[in-house]
Parts: sequence; C-alpha cells; structure tokens
Amino acid sequence: MADEKKINRRRFLKRGAALGGAALGGSVLTLSGPAMWKAAAEMINGPRVPINGVGVDDPMVVQLSLNENPFGASRHVIEAVSRRMFGMNRYPFHNRLEEALSEHLRMPENYILTGGGSTEILNLAVLSALYENDGNTITGQPSYYDIPSRTARLGGTVKRIPTNKDWGLNLDAMKAAIDENTRIINICNPNNPTGQILDPDALERFIRDVPEQVLVLVDEAYIEFAGESYRSMIPLTTQVENLVVARTFSKAYGLAGVRVGY
Repeated sequence: MADEKKINRRRFLKRGAALGGAALGGSVLTLSGPAMWKAAAEMINGPRVPINGVGVDDPMVVQLSLNENPFGASRHVIEAVSRRMFGMNRYPFHNRLEEALSEHLRMPENYILTGGGSTEILNLAVLSALYENDGNTITGQPSYYDIPSRTARLGGTVKRIPTNKDWGLNLDAMKAAIDENTRIINICNPNNPTGQILDPDALERFIRDVPEQVLVLVDEAYIEFAGESYRSMIPLTTQVENLVVARTFSKAYGLAGVRVGY
C-alpha cells in the first residue's frame, strides 16, 4: 500500500472512471439494428478509393502529425459497428469493454480504465499527479507532445531530455534528471515520432528504479507495430504502484474517429 507521498494509481482510476465511462458512452454502440451493413459501412468509413502514395487520393490532405491509419478499420470492425449503428439512442455499458479487455490482457478488471482515446487516459493521469502541486515532468525530445503540453497548461515545468544518437529515449539521462519536484516521467514506447523501441528489460529496470512519488506514464499507442519481441509493460502494473500504461485503438486498428483507449 502506498503512503500519502506515493502516487496512488487506484486513486487515479477512481477519479477517471466516471469521466472515462462517460466519454466511452458516446463512442461505443451496443444494440443491433436493420441489416443495412454495406450502406452503413460506407456511411461510417467512406467509399473505398485506390491508395496513392502514402495512402490517400488527391486532393485529400495527409496530416502527418496525427499518424492516422490510411487503410481504415478492418472489414469485421466496420460490419460490427454497422450492425449496431441504429442503436445510437441507447446508452452502452463501458464495463463490457473493460471485461473484454481484462480477459484479453489477462489482467484484473479493476486495473483497467477506458476512455475517449488514450489521450484522455494520459490527461487524467497528468491531472491526478499535478492537481495538488505544480512539479515537473520529464520527457524525451523529440517525443509525443501531449503530456508536456498538458503539464505546462497546469502550471508545471517540463524537462526535455534529448534522445540518444539512434533517436531512442535516453533512460539514464531521464533517471538522472529526477529531482524532489518531479511528478511525472513520460515514456512513449515505441517513441513518437522517432519510432525507436526500448529494450523491455532495460525499461522494466528503469521503471522499478523510479521513486514511488513519481508517476511513470508508458504510452504504448504504437505497440502493435513493435513486433512480437517487445514485451508490454501492462503486467508490471500489478507490481509497481506508480505505473500507468496507456493503449489505444486509434493507430493500428484504424479507429481514431471512434475514440477508444484504455
């Protein structure tokens, strides 16, 4: 059990549960409707067009900063959403998704919080860590911007640690930057935008060495692109109280518009 000075992940989960469930309630549809699957699929995902170059046809614009999946969601997902799109007047139950994730990840259900994309989960974590004080956040440079931006908006300061020569996050330098005012360490792995992947054993050692009063945020938004050799840090959350791991359906699964993360 963490003392008052330690980051309490359970407290964060409780604070975020209502907001996360509300956000998800606007995203996931639950009841079946008329079997207008093909027409509904086109309404949801748009008509299929030839892929040109990076995945879109002129005159569409490629928003490189968003890393949207140019192939869209899978046919099975589109059909599943199509079957339920006529139940938009009904409230869903987000705990069903948490139950499914619990089974898929082999994790206790009370360790899982769903929200409107992983961005909401990360923002809730930042609010939880900084709401009582305006400490600092340690992040890589370059790395995903949302957590340091949120830190600055809340009145905190940001320590940006340059990446290694191979563009990977410099864990040793990030560890050395921790001080008594550090509240958050932001680890985007694989790193956005450099794509480098940390050695899982090295990352686990780093996480275990971080002081208990510092919240470690591991953003695994791109983990599906990392290959089978990479080991997720999700199981480690049952052992390390100050660790939060965020995942999303937006990237590999092409569901950015649905806004579902956990």
